[in-house]
Amino acid sequence: MRALKWLVTLPLIILLLVFALSNRAAATLNFWPFDLTLALPLSFMLVATLVLGLLLGGFTVWLGDLKHKLEANRLRHEVTALNRRIAELQLAAAPKAMAVTNPAPLLSFKRRFRFPKLEL
Repeated sequence: MRALKWLVTLPLIILLLVFALSNRAAATLNFWPFDLTLALPLSFMLVATLVLGLLLGGFTVWLGDLKHKLEANRLRHEVTALNRRIAELQLAAAPKAMAVTNPAPLLSFKRRFRFPKLEL
């Protein structure tokens, strides 16, 4: 898996380096309502724009997933409470001789719902 990661990453790094070296000319960036002007290399501006877009996109996805993670956490706590209640009821209903000291949970939330693990 590590070799595949480098097989993809290394050509991208080389392309980015070639792009940066071939676009070293200065370009001016004006911020309209303010009297602010920056003269930066074109490659830096384009790479900075790409990174900013990736960060904003990642933040947006994180906010979208937050609702689902909170719901999963709430349901996990609910299943734990229900398992505890089932165990209490089983102990109360079972005869004293057949009392189970550590009843297995009847409901399992983790088996039905998992977030995929992302490996980079």
